[in-house]
Amino acid sequence: RWAVLKARLQGLDGGLAIKLEQLVTQVLKRSPLAWLVLRVAHVRASVHTKLLVAFLIITLLFIAMAVASLLLHLNTTAQSRLLDQAHERVSWSQQSQYALGRQMHFTALALLSKDEASIERILRENNRFNETLAKLDTAATAGQKGLIDQIRASQDDAMGVVADIANAIRDGKLADITGELLQREERLDAEIAQRMGQLVDAEQNRMARLRDRADAANRRALV
Repeated sequence: RWAVLKARLQGLDGGLAIKLEQLVTQVLKRSPLAWLVLRVAHVRASVHTKLLVAFLIITLLFIAMAVASLLLHLNTTAQSRLLDQAHERVSWSQQSQYALGRQMHFTALALLSKDEASIERILRENNRFNETLAKLDTAATAGQKGLIDQIRASQDDAMGVVADIANAIRDGKLADITGELLQREERLDAEIAQRMGQLVDAEQNRMARLRDRADAANRRALV
């Protein structure tokens, strides 16, 4: 009886093995990796060699994935740093534009009030304007440098008008030359304001381009 039972169990095991083999064959045929398995099966090499090669390939794939992830991370970090710098430059250009507006206001006030205290306020805003403009000049493009040089030249002329206003206030002769000084100041203020507007627009456009590049880098990292 024991021998008969043992034979039946062996028959069941053999039938189960055959069914499992058939199931694996069917699944393999429907798998997209079937062609790869068949190609590997036709390679004349031992199973040990094939497993070793497969292990090396998988290891190289992990290394390649790690290198690609590192490069994407470095690229994303660089884009974020450039975007932060561009945002800071936009802030500097807007601060310069604000200081210029206050300078124009105090210049008009000096012409109307004939008060030397307004001259001090003009000089203070001029210092702020020059400080932020110098920051923008440190990493400006060739086109921006030319625009900044033009702004500086016009600003120097505007400060010459302020010096004439201060001298006229001290000499008590401001009423005689107010019209001439006002015309010169309005012309220079219009020039500087227009160029500063171009500089602010250029910095904002640069930040927008960097933001688009950073977004594209983030999308590539996700992929």
